[in-house]
Amino acid sequence: TYLSHLTWTGDDQYVVFGRMSVTNHIHIYRVKADGTQQGNSIIFQPNNAGTFGLGSFIDPDISPATSQFDGKERVVVSAGGDLYAYEPYNSTESNSGIIQITALSDPIQTYETVDKLYQPRWSEDGNKIVFIKRWPGDGSTVRESNVYVIENISNIIQTETPIANWGSTTLISAFANPDWSPSFSLDGEFISFLSDYNFEFNNVDFWTAPDASIAVADFDAYIRDSSAGAPIEVIEERNFNEGFMRWAPAGGDKFILIDRYSDTNKTYHLISFCDSSVGGFTTKKYDPKSTTYTLYDKARTSITVPISIFSEFQGDLMISVPEYIPDLKNCKYKFVGEFREFSIGGKTPSFDIDEILIIIHYTQSEIRGIKENNLIICKWNPRKNKWIKQNSTVETDGDGKNGNNNTDGVFVIAKTNSLGIFGIFVNEKKITKGPLDTLDQVRVFPNPYKVADDVNGLGVIIDKLPDNIDTVKIYNIAGDIILDSEDSGLTFYKAIDVPAELLAVNAAGGVLQWKLVNNSDKRVASGIYLINIKTTSGKVKVFKIAVIF
Repeated sequence: TYLSHLTWTGDDQYVVFGRMSVTNHIHIYRVKADGTQQGNSIIFQPNNAGTFGLGSFIDPDISPATSQFDGKERVVVSAGGDLYAYEPYNSTESNSGIIQITALSDPIQTYETVDKLYQPRWSEDGNKIVFIKRWPGDGSTVRESNVYVIENISNIIQTETPIANWGSTTLISAFANPDWSPSFSLDGEFISFLSDYNFEFNNVDFWTAPDASIAVADFDAYIRDSSAGAPIEVIEERNFNEGFMRWAPAGGDKFILIDRYSDTNKTYHLISFCDSSVGGFTTKKYDPKSTTYTLYDKARTSITVPISIFSEFQGDLMISVPEYIPDLKNCKYKFVGEFREFSIGGKTPSFDIDEILIIIHYTQSEIRGIKENNLIICKWNPRKNKWIKQNSTVETDGDGKNGNNNTDGVFVIAKTNSLGIFGIFVNEKKITKGPLDTLDQVRVFPNPYKVADDVNGLGVIIDKLPDNIDTVKIYNIAGDIILDSEDSGLTFYKAIDVPAELLAVNAAGGVLQWKLVNNSDKRVASGIYLINIKTTSGKVKVFKIAVIF
């Protein structure tokens, strides 16, 4: 039984979800997104979560390492009615670095008597969390639920001081209805959510009878700025349900949701829709004293045009995600995946000189090992029926802060003489997996290793490694060396040599594979092992792993 929303790991290789266990607790599980692990999901939460009095973990959402202040991937969950974050790949602490984010509920009392917090979602920068607060009430009664935001998550994690009063949160929705499914825009400035106009959605009934709960509801879709300074705006309002909406990380005007049709078959449809008034569309007055006008969308893409363009072409300047991407198959450059269409009054005019500045944003987690300086912007030329490379530069500082350029994203910039469809590409010959140069991002998993879960026989994987590995030694808990990098049971692949079956593990960095044998090529016993990794530059790191046969 699947009882909570889904999320992805930072490298897009695994889907993470909540599932009822044999002990009738909901645990967080991970499964490969390519279908090769079907029916064999692996638990993806701390082993001893129960010792914290946190029975069930539900509603997981992942913030990749590139978005976290300390470079550690984190999962936020609802547990006992409050919010907690943990590090799924933490191999040194049995509690996986669990940090309580809120202390606004009570794990001992039920939803009948105290507020409960559900459906947490990270902002792209990992420093905000949006969530749902369900007001107390028995399970047979529909209760109001509202959307709230918490900021400065990095400070909460570092100080281990959870939010303990509602005055430290921001109320986003003030409807006297059940609100649900909040999510951030890519820039973190706006929040989308759903609200049940019929006041019939009961999240308690939804856990066991989801279709019946949705059938009586009428969800509509809304957005509001994350500081709650402006009024709530409706973006989708139809006579059938718009459920489980999430903001897509493209353009700032694209959403995904599930519709439930009131037809004979009661069918569900996965719907993607754009609302340009949410993203790049503007009706704001420009300053007639300025020589240029700049428009941003909610994914940090921007366009700067000369003011004179407004006198030549009537209408509004717009940034949107193209509904159709032309002929990528025959393009000599490899596309990265970000596209924007720029227009004014529905037209895409050309000019005599390069007066238009295009800036398209791309996140580090999406780049996945491609060297930033190889990124370029190309424009679709409909007359020549081809993508044309633009004179491009890369700005590696995505947020204006010093010291985090390897995590904060990137801007690709181009000057052009026309509007139209643009995209981020990379010269295919220049694609390389940018080697990592530290041991700070290394992951050892699964941890603990359970042979019953290893259906593909991959053994223990150690990834995100730099290419300059000098030695790897594995010790048992008594301190005896049982294997080193010269033995056949331990194989290291540089970033460029990682075999296909391991590419799903991680697309950047080298990979070390341990087949759970010793230097005599015999299977090791269950127990605790230490993995000592040293680079040619002298950097050393030790990882602990539990092995269970």
